[in-house]
Amino acid sequence: MHGALEEIIEMSDERIRRRAMEVLREGRFKLADDLLARSDLDLVSLVENLRVYQAELEIQNEELLRNQRQIQESLARFASLFNTLPVAELVIDHKGLVLEANPEAQALFGLSKAHLNQHFLARLIEEVDRGAVVGAWTKLSVDENLRLPEIRFRRLGDGGFIGDLHIAPLASPLGEIRQYVCAVLDRSEAVAQRRSLYESSERLRRSDSVLRERLKELAALHDVLAETARHEASVGEVLQHVVERLPDAWRFPDLAEARIQVAGSGYQTAGFVRSDWRQSVELKLSDGRAGEIQVVYRERPPVVEEDEPFLAEEGRLLKAVAAHVTSFLGRRCDEERLRETRERYRVLAEFSSEWEYWLGPEGRYLYVSPACERITGHSAAEFEADPELLTRLIHPEDRARWIAHAEHQRRDDECELDGLEFRLLTRDGRERWIEHICNQVIADDGRFLGRRGVNRDISERIEAERSLRLAARVFESTDEGVVITDPRARILAVNRAFTEITGYAEEEALGETPGLLRSGRQDSGFYSGMWDSLANRGHWRGELWNRHKEGHLFPVLLTVSSVLDDAGELTNYVGVFSDISHIKRAEERLEFLANHDPLTELPNRSMFQERLQQCIQRAERYKRQFALLFLDLDHFKDVNDTLGHPFGDALLKQVAEILAQQVRVVDTIARLGGDEFVVILEDIPEPRFAARFADRLMDVFAQPMIVVEQELFITVSIGISVYPQDGQDMDSLVRHADIAMYQAKSAGRNAFRFFEPLMSDGLARRMRLEHQLRGALERNEFVLHYQPQLSLDGRRLRGVETFCRWMHPELGLLPPERFLPMTEELGLIKELGCWVLEQSCGQLASWDRAGIRVPRLAVNLSMRELSGRETVARVREILERYRIAPERLELEVAESKLMRCADALVGNLKGIRELGVRLAVDDFGIGFSSMTLLQRLPLKRLKIDRSIVAALAADSDQRLVVRAIVSLAYSLGLSVLAEGIETREQADLLIGEGCEEGQGFFFCEPLPPGDLVWSWPA
Repeated sequence: MHGALEEIIEMSDERIRRRAMEVLREGRFKLADDLLARSDLDLVSLVENLRVYQAELEIQNEELLRNQRQIQESLARFASLFNTLPVAELVIDHKGLVLEANPEAQALFGLSKAHLNQHFLARLIEEVDRGAVVGAWTKLSVDENLRLPEIRFRRLGDGGFIGDLHIAPLASPLGEIRQYVCAVLDRSEAVAQRRSLYESSERLRRSDSVLRERLKELAALHDVLAETARHEASVGEVLQHVVERLPDAWRFPDLAEARIQVAGSGYQTAGFVRSDWRQSVELKLSDGRAGEIQVVYRERPPVVEEDEPFLAEEGRLLKAVAAHVTSFLGRRCDEERLRETRERYRVLAEFSSEWEYWLGPEGRYLYVSPACERITGHSAAEFEADPELLTRLIHPEDRARWIAHAEHQRRDDECELDGLEFRLLTRDGRERWIEHICNQVIADDGRFLGRRGVNRDISERIEAERSLRLAARVFESTDEGVVITDPRARILAVNRAFTEITGYAEEEALGETPGLLRSGRQDSGFYSGMWDSLANRGHWRGELWNRHKEGHLFPVLLTVSSVLDDAGELTNYVGVFSDISHIKRAEERLEFLANHDPLTELPNRSMFQERLQQCIQRAERYKRQFALLFLDLDHFKDVNDTLGHPFGDALLKQVAEILAQQVRVVDTIARLGGDEFVVILEDIPEPRFAARFADRLMDVFAQPMIVVEQELFITVSIGISVYPQDGQDMDSLVRHADIAMYQAKSAGRNAFRFFEPLMSDGLARRMRLEHQLRGALERNEFVLHYQPQLSLDGRRLRGVETFCRWMHPELGLLPPERFLPMTEELGLIKELGCWVLEQSCGQLASWDRAGIRVPRLAVNLSMRELSGRETVARVREILERYRIAPERLELEVAESKLMRCADALVGNLKGIRELGVRLAVDDFGIGFSSMTLLQRLPLKRLKIDRSIVAALAADSDQRLVVRAIVSLAYSLGLSVLAEGIETREQADLLIGEGCEEGQGFFFCEPLPPGDLVWSWPA
């Protein structure tokens, strides 16, 4: 055994290697395992097999190294080929993720090598082709290749391109497809060239067709021009030739017919019929006549694109033909008028009383009318023979002006001179006044042909003007209206004041009678007395009403006198009158103001009492009922204080107009003073009719009002008393309606109440409470309670809200709704609000010193506080005194009040916000807020009104309201807080709708600062 062992050890490596190769060829790869599994294992066999196994491993290792080198060489060749190919190549996995991209692909797709694994092949393909590519690629088998031509690809950051896509699968040794090779050939330029070639051929084809059509149209237009240029032919002949030529220019000449209609005459082709396939253009002639040119197809054309039988070019051709026909007809019309004008001018010139002439460009007369001899005593032939004759006949004092005038004409042929008046000496030495007017004569080609002038004898006019000028000066200068008539009362003359007073121009009045101004307010007996006075005494004086041209009446004080001639015969009447409207208006205004409110022009207290007394008398006599409504505007004092008294006056006037639109003619509206109105509803069968009327008023006032270009919401409280059950005299009815109105205000305003006897006791209690309220602040009877504000998700403390209570010495602790409205009415709210803000900030500072962290303090502000000029300065002073960071203070304003006067408060709101103090809208959701207004206001938070929260569980619509408020708040960047949470269900519903914070009895009721249990983390 020892020798055998040595023999095995001494065995050559070559022999051992051959044995190992034999074992490997035989496939005995588990030789060592088999040997160790044998039970008769001896040392010699073990050594021998171990040496063979070692040789096996060496052979396998050499083979692995050789394969590795081959693989690396293949990968190097593939990488070199992959990266140097002039074609874009991508390697993707089975999901389409780009694993590799050669430089061509990176450049083609705009890919970054550092971010290849962030791109998918599908995202590099336009959406229109993406589905087809993905569908074809995912169905590939191992032995299939895919070619997709002209795919639309995306180029990252720079548009896209068109290319051919080749996809080949890369199978693993086990035959699985794990990767694909994609080759992309950019075909954009080839596709573009092909498309361009196609488009060019299409354009060429269309151009050829269009050119043939255009030549046909041009030929037709040429023929029309030639036809309309014929002077020897009549209008009818020309138009008939035009219509016969038109059909050949249309696309379907065998079906086309044409017609021209002008001022009742028609010209048409022989086969013209009315048709649905027609094209027409209106002819508008210069003399106002109208016509039409029309082309029709007798039947439907064989080829019609989109149901349009005519080409656009045919429409333009028809318009061009229409333009030439219009020009032709206008030219023929002008020629006819010219012939008529020449004949009329000859007649006018020969028989005119005016001296007309035509002076040629050389200064010699080409024509002088016969009238020159009648005016000057010199014949026309004398002026034509001696151009300077006129200059010599002019009066020496006027000759220099004439010479300057003529010289100016010679220097500037194109000048247009004003008329000239001068004196002329006739052949027999008489002096005549001449008005000279001349204008240049220009030929059609622009040549200057001289001047045409008129010399008119105005001697009689000049003399009449002299005699009338003095009288006219007096006549026109007076401020009183003057009218002169003939004996038949026909108006001969009126002055300037007459026109100003009556509105009638002089030409409108001349020839008429003074009855033109008759108003109808005086009867025939009045005018009979006036004419009798004129006939007997020669004059009349009195007041009467006239009618202005525009229709309104006005009073005048009139004096009429008769004018007699030397023989005592009546020649004229002269009337002198003055407008006394201002006197009458003053009288009427005084009477009106005695019974009406000057602001609203409604009946005042005096007239109201008179009408109410009359109404009581009628109701008593006829056993009828009527209702008295006492109206008071809610928060009107806030409007006056914030927007100013002019705004308040405008509001009162608008309220009066609204009330006037709602009542019947028999009813009465009156303003008693301030914002108090009363309405008397006469003759109502039942009290419910008054309730229905009050309901209608509430609906009207629920709408927003536009006052002085501002949107405003105002409500009204109404008290109603009914005759006879609520009183049978004036004082009882008014007092009981007033008491009912105060009950409506106490119930929350914006309501109406009928009077009840028990209300009188309530009014007495209210007056006593008002008296005690006036000194409550000085007696330190007000106390503050605080209610926590929490985050709804984690119940973390977000802040506290201050609530004011009145510790009444007799009634105990009163909530705000019992006394705050009264405080506002008494004007105490500003002083109380200042005290609340001061005490609240002091309490917050006290908590800070005690180590109790309260993130936010919420305090309500009244409208009067917010509108005060000193509000911003006072808030700043309190914050600085207590060293409180401004962002910890949140001031709340009720939505209804804020929306009513938001425009006036924007300045103070912005000033408070600039301090860093936050602003919140309280009771949100029950007012009339607008998105525009909320965007303008510097707000931080919206507080959902407790009435909405209370109805959450029972009313699904309220959930929609909450959702809308939360969405609105978030869209405006505002936070949301819900008030009045009393149950777990409400809190959960609010959380579900996205509300952030809340407060209410479910968490904690308002408590004095000492009773609060600080169990919430801040």
